[in-house]
Parts: sequence; C-alpha cells; structure tokens
Amino acid sequence: MAEHAENQDRLQALMARRQAAALLHDINSPLLTIRTLSQLLLEDEKSNRTEVATRIEAQVDRIGRLLDAYWQMLDHTIPASTDPATGIPQTTGSTGMATGPLEILLVEDDDIHQEVGRRLLAQMGHHVTLCESGADALRLCKSRHFDIVFVDQHGPNMLGTEFARAQRAAAHAAGRPRLVGMSCDPRTDEMRSECLLNGMQDYLEKPLTRDKLATILDSLFNQRPHAG
Repeated sequence: MAEHAENQDRLQALMARRQAAALLHDINSPLLTIRTLSQLLLEDEKSNRTEVATRIEAQVDRIGRLLDAYWQMLDHTIPASTDPATGIPQTTGSTGMATGPLEILLVEDDDIHQEVGRRLLAQMGHHVTLCESGADALRLCKSRHFDIVFVDQHGPNMLGTEFARAQRAAAHAAGRPRLVGMSCDPRTDEMRSECLLNGMQDYLEKPLTRDKLATILDSLFNQRPHAG
C-alpha cells in the first residue's frame, strides 16, 4: 500500500510538471503580444496609445486567467501529506520531519506574491493570515499568536527590518514568532545579513516556491532549541 501511495504521488507530481510546462507555453503568446505592442508605443508616434493600452490590458487579463486556471488544477494535483492518526495535513522538510500545521502571518503588498504564498502554505497544511504592511502586522501580532511571520523587506510604510526591531521590542522572547524576511532584491547575501542583524531568523529570496518554504519551515521548527 505504501508503494502504491508513493507511485500515486510521483504520478501527480509528473502531472503538475506537465501542467506547469503547458502554462508556460500558453503564457508565451500573450507575453510576445505585449512585447510587440510595447515596441509599437516606443517606435510609432502615430499609434493610438489608448487602443494599445487596452490591448495590453486584455493580454494581462488573459495571463491572469491562465494563472488562475493553473492554480485551480494544482490545488487538486499536489497532495498534502497527512497524519494517519488525525488526518491533519502536514509538510515535510529536508530532514523528513513533519512540522505540522502552523499559524503563519504573510506580510506582502503585491497581490501575486501574496496569492502564491497563501496557496503554497495552505497546500502544505498551514493556517495563513494575510496583511499588506508592517504596521498592520504589528497590530495583528499584539492580538493573535503566530508561529512565524514572513515579511516583505520593501513593504509600504515600514521596512521588514523595521518591523523586526519593533516586534522584538514589543514581545517577550517566549512569545515572539520567528521572523523571515523576503525580497526580490538580487543582492541576496547583503539582504540576508541585514535581516539577520535586525533580529530575523532567516531570509527568503522571492519568488516563493514550495521547496524554499519547506526548507525554511523545516530548519526553524525541527531544530532544538528554537531561536528566540
């Protein structure tokens, strides 16, 4: 039975990869169209800018629909491991130890990164709360318990490192959530050092992926003693 389940997982993972390849193929066409229209705006002064902008928006909407359809398929394709005793979804990291369902706060103002992060963490069996700014995150952390906070370094009104310093000052060590900074900044080593120096436990380079999230959760929640 275990071998059958493993084969099923492999088959579903293969299906997910094929669906991802099909998605990339489908998105390529509207992206090329957008590039052509952008060149038209730059090179042809007589072009109808309103019409071109409308056509670009239509292509962006098309990409959005393709992504939505892909996520819906993925929800039914990637299996979440479950505890056989409770039936609760669990995620397994690099050590093979289940981290269990966690209370996670995702601080992200970009709609796409926010939705990707929410879906991936939910598929891994965790409870995800969303907010868009460090200030909102501070208020939430005062009224609710979170095991971990993923915070965008370049959020509105407050940097992720500013949030980390404020959170450490506001909470006792025993009640502090673990903090992970996020950024698209290509200066990965510099960003990681800045986050760690300001009291975060780790740093994650965007875009978010299931493997990146699983590795960080495994590292932070399967090591003893916990960083505080």
